[in-house]
Amino acid sequence: ALPIYNAPVDLLLPAPGYLEIEAVSLADMGQITRSQNPAASNTINELMRLFYTLGWIHPNTADLPYWNNAAQELLTSLQEHSAPLFDPKAVNIDHLNKEISNNPTQLEQRIAALFESRKEIKRF
Repeated sequence: ALPIYNAPVDLLLPAPGYLEIEAVSLADMGQITRSQNPAASNTINELMRLFYTLGWIHPNTADLPYWNNAAQELLTSLQEHSAPLFDPKAVNIDHLNKEISNNPTQLEQRIAALFESRKEIKRF
């Protein structure tokens, strides 16, 4: 698996945005996509059951109230937190440009790997 932004996790599940709660959108090639409220979905329960079955999570963490309580504790602990002030003069634009251009996307990495694999003799 390729690391995503150097995240220290094996599986990264994106949180739904405000447009993903309940919506109808126009996807590629004009296909209509309907999104429903994830809280009313059984998907998260099935994911938790699957993760528990695979041994990825402890039985106590397979229950949704555990995660709701953990989220509430985190939000409570962050109420007094203040973000550091941003100093635009501290940003080195040359260094930033090198950092961005040296981190290929997963698609670019996959295409490069396929391009390199064409040099190897394959048997069918």
